[in-house]
Amino acid sequence: SMQYRVGAFGFLYLNKYFSPGSEEAPGNMGLWDQQLAIRWIKDNARAFGGDPELITLFGESAGGGSVSLHMLSPEMKGLFKRGILQSGTLNAPWSWMTGERAQDIGKVLVDDCNCNSSLLAADPSLVMDCMRGVDAKTISVQQWNSYTGILGFPSAPTVDGVFLPKDPDTMMKEGNFHNTEVLLGSNQDEGTYFLLYDFLDYFEKDGPSFLQREKFLEIVDTIFKDFSKIKREAIVFQYTDWEEITDGYLNQKMI
Repeated sequence: SMQYRVGAFGFLYLNKYFSPGSEEAPGNMGLWDQQLAIRWIKDNARAFGGDPELITLFGESAGGGSVSLHMLSPEMKGLFKRGILQSGTLNAPWSWMTGERAQDIGKVLVDDCNCNSSLLAADPSLVMDCMRGVDAKTISVQQWNSYTGILGFPSAPTVDGVFLPKDPDTMMKEGNFHNTEVLLGSNQDEGTYFLLYDFLDYFEKDGPSFLQREKFLEIVDTIFKDFSKIKREAIVFQYTDWEEITDGYLNQKMI
């Protein structure tokens, strides 16, 4: 396992305000942390009886998203052979964001930390000096002001033009990925953890929850609010036990 920076500490992106190659707020610091750890493993694998040519990356949830992005990044070429993606891939809407969105979120955080994003164009270094003076707890709390609802996280790997030269969808379509062996899987009830954040009033904290049908439909509409009506209806159809449509336990289980 490895440690890497997360949240704003790992993905704050204000790159357009700095010269190319600047390390002020380049984004994807968390992915570069991972790369550094993987390089260390490759350089030292033989000392532990390993084969540096047979490195397998294994990630769960955000880790699975990271592994799938490593499979695309030109900065990761030759560093690993296999990838295991568990409950997370680059296809997930939370797994990456555009540079434009990341910069908008970064400016909100700057303002919420009282460092005045309007100064970025004229004196970005002054703004970053201010941000460095903000205590870590304040940044950790304020970054969630850009949370947009379930799985709408305020930070993510970013299309920065370096680690991710283009958006992952385009890179996949163009065949810009490494020749990597892949194993895919998912964990049962993976989403339960997130329901406690956004739908706490719908569930019992200390016992089993029985979800009424109308609440089931409300949650689907909320989670997939950006989907078309026909897509939401398809999700409801797929995850409904039509023989037990009023069964509160099954409705809860399907969510």
